Amino acid sequence: MVIAVFFCFYFQCKNKEIKWHYVATTALCFLAILFSFTRSIFLSALIGLFLSVFLVLLSGHGRILFKHLLFSTIVVAVLLIGAYLAFGANYLGFAYQRTAGSDVVPEKNAVPQENGEAAPNQDVLDNLNDDAGYIDRSKNPREQTDAYLHYSEIVSDQYRQYTLSAMLAKIKISPIVGNGLGAVIKYRDYNEFFYLDVMMKMGIIGLLLYLAPAFLCGYWFFREIKYLRRGPPYNIQMLLVGVIVAGFLAVCIFSFFNPYLNAALGIMMYSFGIAAVLLLKEHKDGFLKQI
Repeated sequence: MVIAVFFCFYFQCKNKEIKWHYVATTALCFLAILFSFTRSIFLSALIGLFLSVFLVLLSGHGRILFKHLLFSTIVVAVLLIGAYLAFGANYLGFAYQRTAGSDVVPEKNAVPQENGEAAPNQDVLDNLNDDAGYIDRSKNPREQTDAYLHYSEIVSDQYRQYTLSAMLAKIKISPIVGNGLGAVIKYRDYNEFFYLDVMMKMGIIGLLLYLAPAFLCGYWFFREIKYLRRGPPYNIQMLLVGVIVAGFLAVCIFSFFNPYLNAALGIMMYSFGIAAVLLLKEHKDGFLKQI
């Protein structure tokens, strides 16, 4: 959905006038991003959005983008206000609360402990009961659900903190070349921090080798960014490469908190972003004329 927003920017600018189906698509994508209630998606979308807006402004299509964003925001606002008035659903407030996080720490550690470490493969959320002391069963179902969500956030944050601490400890053992591809975190089937996982297994050398193509492509793209100011047809054609780069950047940021770049879709996006910039580099003039 994040990448779809950037492509809507491109097609809207290419048409040089408001196309309402692009406005509607962008609004739906904004809602989908909001309903993910995921901080890493919010962060990646925000940074990618700033980059794509910057590229659009350089290409001279700032006015059409402003109208596009204004109308898309109005559509989103109307839908959110309607949901609040009709159902009392405060989606924006919940997203803010989820993003801001909670400083509340339970009286006892929500993650089961075994000799000071998180216990193996225990679904603590299945153990929510009166004895846990976090949910008052005498309250109505809505309040119980709110308590459950709050408790699950605490559990998730504590597992993440445990994972982060354990990974950093392993990285300190061998920061240069890593601990080998078989290195894992005890009691965790997976971990959310992809780049730290690469460092834990292959060290800083492995991480730099993995990211080297992305760094080089970023350098080549921004070296050719002058094409955005050359006017038609180069500016709008270069903008296509720009939105791909913005989407690629969003994926890379999202992957800092999620195991995405080592999954099939993440690797595909990684390869696609690199290929787009390499095509620009190797066949610059012909590519920009033929898009």
